[in-house]
Amino acid sequence: MKKEKKILSILIILVLTFTTILVLNKIRENKNMTIFQKLDDAYISVIAPIMKKSIQSEQQMLKSPLSNKICKVSFYEAKHKKTNYTIIYAKYTNEINLESGLELIIGTLKYCNNFIYETMNNKITNNKGILLEGSYEKSGTKYAIKEQLIKKSNNLWQIIVVFPYSKKNNIAAKNYINSISILNKHLKPSES
Repeated sequence: MKKEKKILSILIILVLTFTTILVLNKIRENKNMTIFQKLDDAYISVIAPIMKKSIQSEQQMLKSPLSNKICKVSFYEAKHKKTNYTIIYAKYTNEINLESGLELIIGTLKYCNNFIYETMNNKITNNKGILLEGSYEKSGTKYAIKEQLIKKSNNLWQIIVVFPYSKKNNIAAKNYINSISILNKHLKPSES
C-alpha cells in the first residue's frame, strides 16, 4: 500500500511538472500571437503581433528630404520569428500621388537581389490603395514582401510585411494585410 502511494505521488508530480512546462511554453508562444490592435495616432486597426511605436524611426523620417512636406508621422513595428511587420502613417502638407509613392518604393527595392513584383489597385475601408507583392533573395534565402499603400487626401499609410518565403508565412502575411482597417471616423475633417 505504501509503495502504491509513493508511485502515485511520483506520477502526480510528473504530471504536474509536465503540465507546468506545457503551460509556460504556451504563454511564451502567445506573446507573439497576432491580436487586434487599434493604433489611434496612425488611424488604423490591424491584426498582428504586438506593434510597438518607434520614435527613432519617426524622427528619422522627419529628417528625410521629404520632411518639409510631412506634417505628422507615426511609425509602428513588430517582429515575430523572422517576419517584420511595419506600419507607417504620414500626413502630408498637400494631397499626395499614390502612384509616385509606389514608384519611390519600387526604386528602393529594385536594388534587392532578384527583385520581382506585381501591383494591383484596390480599396481599403473605401480608400484608394495599391498592393505591391514581390520577392527577392538575400544570402541564398528567398524573401517575400507585401506592401499595402492607402491614400485618403493628404494621408498616406504604408503597411508592410517582409518574411522568409513559405506557404505558412505567406498566409500569415496575407491575413495581416487583409485585416487592415482605416479608422476614417477618427480622422479630423482637416485630415481627410
